[in-house]
Amino acid sequence: MGKVRRVYVEKKPQFAVSAKSLFSEIGSYLGIKGVTGVRVLVRYDIQDVSDDVFRKAVKTVFSEPPVDDVYEESFEYDGRVFLLNFYQVSSTSVQILRSSVSNY
Repeated sequence: MGKVRRVYVEKKPQFAVSAKSLFSEIGSYLGIKGVTGVRVLVRYDIQDVSDDVFRKAVKTVFSEPPVDDVYEESFEYDGRVFLLNFYQVSSTSVQILRSSVSNY
């Protein structure tokens, strides 16, 4: 097992449709009025790829630089983390990642 790198990807504010929708739902469906903002981040744990493949993948596979902000290892936040989902990716996906990144 190699080093695990963690990347968080968040839509830039003008493209954060999911965060805006969730913010609205918290107020309207749940009736929680004290929430002042919502951020939605997607976490990726990447393992067993070279530094070069990792750098390329962050910009081409895991994010879209014009619309996303990327944070490596951690991100700044005020308040609380509300929800975290974990999706496991198989070693087959790593092979696909390597081949798709090496074409760039």
